[in-house]
Amino acid sequence: MGSVYLARALGAEMYGIVGVALAVLYYFVRLTDAGLDLVGMRELATDRPNATRVVHSVLGFRVALSLVLAGLLAAGALYWLPSPDGEVLAGFALTLIPVGASTRFVHLGFERGGYAATARVLGEAVILLLLVIVVRSPDDVLRVPLVQLSGLGVAAVVLAWWMRGYGIPVRLKMDWAVLMPLLRRSVHVVAAALLGLIAYNSDLIILRFTHGAELAGYYAAAYMPLSLALNLGIAYRHSILPALSRLSVAPERQAALYHTGVAQVFAVVTPTAIGGMLLAPAVIAFAFGAEYEPAGPILQLLIWAIPLAQLREPAIAAILAARREHRLLQQNAIGTAVNLSLNFALIPRYGMFGAAIATVATEVVRLALALWFARKEGFLLTRAGRFWKVIFASAVMSAVILALRSAPFPISLAAAAVSYVLALYLVGGITFRRRELPALTV
Repeated sequence: MGSVYLARALGAEMYGIVGVALAVLYYFVRLTDAGLDLVGMRELATDRPNATRVVHSVLGFRVALSLVLAGLLAAGALYWLPSPDGEVLAGFALTLIPVGASTRFVHLGFERGGYAATARVLGEAVILLLLVIVVRSPDDVLRVPLVQLSGLGVAAVVLAWWMRGYGIPVRLKMDWAVLMPLLRRSVHVVAAALLGLIAYNSDLIILRFTHGAELAGYYAAAYMPLSLALNLGIAYRHSILPALSRLSVAPERQAALYHTGVAQVFAVVTPTAIGGMLLAPAVIAFAFGAEYEPAGPILQLLIWAIPLAQLREPAIAAILAARREHRLLQQNAIGTAVNLSLNFALIPRYGMFGAAIATVATEVVRLALALWFARKEGFLLTRAGRFWKVIFASAVMSAVILALRSAPFPISLAAAAVSYVLALYLVGGITFRRRELPALTV
């Protein structure tokens, strides 16, 4: 919601500048995290007695690292980039500090994902509220990083406050006897994350410098649903990883959890991709306004990267649970090579369409590699029979969308959602119980 408001308030050109600044920032976010979110989370899930030392060491290391990286990024942005690109990126550099101070990995490691989710919702709510109050026109672009800093800061403080429930005080202490084994394992995670980011956002950066900020703004608008889906996918990976790690001593239960995860992800992303493709122009017009109309056809292509990327997440969680971080690095190295080759071949000539084609093709390669590496660790492909209910419900939903193609977007969207859920319910793919949340039974 905040991104949609920002796109409307700033216009395509300034929104493109913010999008590129965030694309660069994400590389430093991954360096600040140092791979310790995943590695630390897994450590807490499997070694509770040593939790306090792990938490203090990770926090101490990441806070120190965030201060150094924030200073380097801000100085480099102001020196190398033109205005206002440099000032915007320098402002965003400050957001690395609450990233380094975040205790999200602790809550996820103790399998308290609700705390992490609630803190994120609170932070996003603060961001949205402040955006509406202080960002009204393209002239307010320099306020956007400060708003982001405020929201992340609130989330970090809330997560730290909830740490009291574990009996672990928030302290910054670098115990190298604890840190070094974690850092040796996290190197592969960091390298894989950086390579994955190249595949994730190099297209936007290349578009900015080959076709201008306005075209980058259109592409960033089309990419927004994919960005949201990728963040949700990472959150899902983080939620399932501790359980998969803990069940390594019970292979049958671990495999059952893995296959259930794949089937449930398929149940969410399949209707999203099909419905998104059919409704993409209406989505762009409704969310961003007529100014962003060129992003509609791009979203119709990019939307297919969502199921490809999301179906990869259970496999990545399985690879990490098996402590095979180097597999993740191999997957992203190959994917990045493919992506950069396609980006430089297609974007200069075909612009946004070339970028979208390169993104989808890269996700095909990365998904295939993730499934292959997971299979090497004993996680076989999920049997096809678990998908027929979702395919049937998605077909019903598609027919409803096509029948209502001249209806206003909110009506089409609501009808699509209701028809999918109803069709899935009729074939036993979802169950409803009193006083309980709906449960997927795919």
